[in-house]
Amino acid sequence: MDLKALRDKEKRAEEVKQKAVCEKYVAERFGEKVNHWRKEHGKVWFLPVFAEDGETIEKFAIFKPINRTILNYATSKLEDSGLYGFLEAAMMECWIDGDDDIVQNDDYFIPSAQVFNKVIESKKVAFIKG
Repeated sequence: MDLKALRDKEKRAEEVKQKAVCEKYVAERFGEKVNHWRKEHGKVWFLPVFAEDGETIEKFAIFKPINRTILNYATSKLEDSGLYGFLEAAMMECWIDGDDDIVQNDDYFIPSAQVFNKVIESKKVAFIKG
């Protein structure tokens, strides 16, 4: 197994571990509400902020998938507020529940905004010249 394959395997294992931690956390904190949100929105996204131990969730948010209406609104913030204004608007519009510090406190917002793009990029597509 080459180094890239080993890193990919480790990354997948870490993602599985983090998802399990999130599912347990969600069940304890939100209970059956999360199943309602999944039915309402088709799927939901978890955004955990892990403590330094890498296993304890310090802050947590649940988001619905982004749609054209939300994207259009958030894009209108680009000119006046830049990229982080766009990301904040998109995050607020997709917000379902969680710790407000994620969007109100820069210590949490900046790293959270950087990974929030996963909500936007939920499908992998390619534009290929034929």
